[in-house]
Amino acid sequence: MRKAVLSAVLGASLAFAVTTALPVTAAATPSVAPCTWVVSDLPVPAGADGGSVAVAGPNGYLAGAVWKDNKRVNVLWHNREVVEMPQPPNGAALQFSAISGRGEVVGYQSSTDVSAGFRYHDGVYETLPSPPGVRATATAINESGDIVGYIGDGRVPYQVILWPANAPGSYRIIADGKAVGIDNAGRVVTEPGLVWSPDGSTRQLAGYGDLVIKRYQGERIVGMSWTQGEQLIEWDVNTGAVLGKTPGNTVMGINANGLLAAWYFNNDGSNTLGIWWNRTFIGDFAPASRISAVTDDNQLAGSHGPASPWVPATWSCVSAP
Repeated sequence: MRKAVLSAVLGASLAFAVTTALPVTAAATPSVAPCTWVVSDLPVPAGADGGSVAVAGPNGYLAGAVWKDNKRVNVLWHNREVVEMPQPPNGAALQFSAISGRGEVVGYQSSTDVSAGFRYHDGVYETLPSPPGVRATATAINESGDIVGYIGDGRVPYQVILWPANAPGSYRIIADGKAVGIDNAGRVVTEPGLVWSPDGSTRQLAGYGDLVIKRYQGERIVGMSWTQGEQLIEWDVNTGAVLGKTPGNTVMGINANGLLAAWYFNNDGSNTLGIWWNRTFIGDFAPASRISAVTDDNQLAGSHGPASPWVPATWSCVSAP
């Protein structure tokens, strides 16, 4: 297994063992203790050539894709052991949105015959029911198996759809907008900043209008307000109150411990991948890396270069604050 070391230290350097050391530019937030990231390549099936992690879930589950015989092959990793997923029916193209701690993958499937949300588990693909004639996408799943997503494609207003685990084959439309995530208590957070609870009550996130929520993971809500510019805002899911801000424009993941990976515009104007812990800056990440998910156990997941094809991998911090 290939190993390399990334050092993210404000005012020092990012050292990637197989590349030239790159300078770190200062961020707009104060730094904490340096964090040294160690990259560990994930296994791929025999004959596969490169790939990447797309989503991460509890209990050591990851899902993504590799290239094999010049074709995309979807794969699952569980505790770093890889398994090929069967080809989806009817040649559908899949887009992964989330994976549960039981290895259930949800997302969007499209083909000449279908444009709908799907659930995959134990080798079986299931098309999730939805209103006819409208595109549906599954965006999140909780540990009870409840799935949320949205219907619509821009030509009609988006609506949040819930597929309850205790009523297989059914669905409910519960709010306007898109669902960003669902927690184990069944609370759903929507892109416009609404928190919906299973008893039917709702709460609007406080502080700002014109919200676009980007991620709800580990009971952490992160999003933006167009009135605040390039700032990521975090809210308390229980009260709806604002907890604080982080410079940023694109969230790649956040976990319950507050480990956040996000893109932000650095002082020199370049769009840079940065890492924060509870809204305190740790450092910039290596340019020859793509982070797509943050795991429950404080790892980053994605792929890295510098050579092509890129390699699926995870990173662990050996000196977390």
